[in-house]
Amino acid sequence: MKAVRNLKTVTGGEKPAGKRIAQTAVFGIVTNAALFVLKLMIGFMSGSVAITADSVNNLSDCGSGAVMLIGQKLADNPADAEHPFGHGRIEYISGLVIAFLVLLLGYEFAKQSFLKIINPAASEVSALGIVLLTCAVAVKVWQCFVYRKTGKAVNSPVLTAGAVDSRNDAIITSFTILSAVVAQTAGIIIDGYAGMVISAFLLYSGVQLVKDTLRPIIGAPADSRLAARIEKTVELHSGILATHDLIIHNYGPRKSFATIHIEIPDTDNLQKAHTLADAIEKKVYEETGVVLTVHTDPVNLADERILRIVPAVVRVLESYPGKDRLSAHDFRIIDGNESSKCFFDVVVPHKYPKESLKLLTGEIKKAVNEIEPEVICCVNIENGYIGSKE
Repeated sequence: MKAVRNLKTVTGGEKPAGKRIAQTAVFGIVTNAALFVLKLMIGFMSGSVAITADSVNNLSDCGSGAVMLIGQKLADNPADAEHPFGHGRIEYISGLVIAFLVLLLGYEFAKQSFLKIINPAASEVSALGIVLLTCAVAVKVWQCFVYRKTGKAVNSPVLTAGAVDSRNDAIITSFTILSAVVAQTAGIIIDGYAGMVISAFLLYSGVQLVKDTLRPIIGAPADSRLAARIEKTVELHSGILATHDLIIHNYGPRKSFATIHIEIPDTDNLQKAHTLADAIEKKVYEETGVVLTVHTDPVNLADERILRIVPAVVRVLESYPGKDRLSAHDFRIIDGNESSKCFFDVVVPHKYPKESLKLLTGEIKKAVNEIEPEVICCVNIENGYIGSKE
């Protein structure tokens, strides 16, 4: 039962994630359709280009809701021979489509606003119209809250994109109300200028959405919180000396595969190591829903040379800037007929300066040579695959 409860948490609560996303999408379609009709009527009666464009924006939001529904339906399709890891990444593509719709709307809004600046015309928005537009802002804020809350609960990028879009709409309508009030109270027509500000905001938000939705498609680093949960679950098992090289592959917001290396005493037999790896894989899936593959690295605890080399290397790493991001692992010594070699990996941040790498490697080899002059130090520099905890 515990495994079932934990998997419900991963997928977003008692209801399946797909069903919650679909229900939220229907909510968005219905409310946006109502706002479209309302604003279109106010826009025609007042002659305001900003209000009319805002109504078309809500119509496009109905399309965004349809994209959510269709994308979720496709993403929920089970794995098949052509897609053995499932179809979860379609949800990222759905978010990207919504991002492009925001960019298109920003472009069209900019064109209409520019024409309004060139040919300004007074618009008359009644007090009732302003009240109704204020109510529309409240609805959009409500939408944003629902999208954001559900999106966070089920880890849905398409709902996160919808939340940003709803927030933008609330700001757009607020600017529209402001321009109408200024025109009627001060006699200054700022309808077109307000539209240009709104369009600039839409274009900026669209670009940010494109970047955010492309990251997991291209290959974003694994979430540090999920990585910490996996590492903690793994390290709770007895017999593990250390863990390293955790790599998480994402095949959708709620479907991940991972690999990890665990260090165990080389005195453990193969059967024991295999049983331990199986237990870890099962426990991690129960706790996180991640399909994990465990690789075992044997460590010779009886080799005193290793016990002297490890602290020396750690001291060198701690003396460098960014020491909290430098680490070493997988120490082993291979004795040959003519020499003995110590192999280990050092993890450094991406884009670590080449000059610093040369200096770091030199300092490590010098420290090892001072302690074990007969051992040749072989350092392998690598980068991590986990996102920053900051």
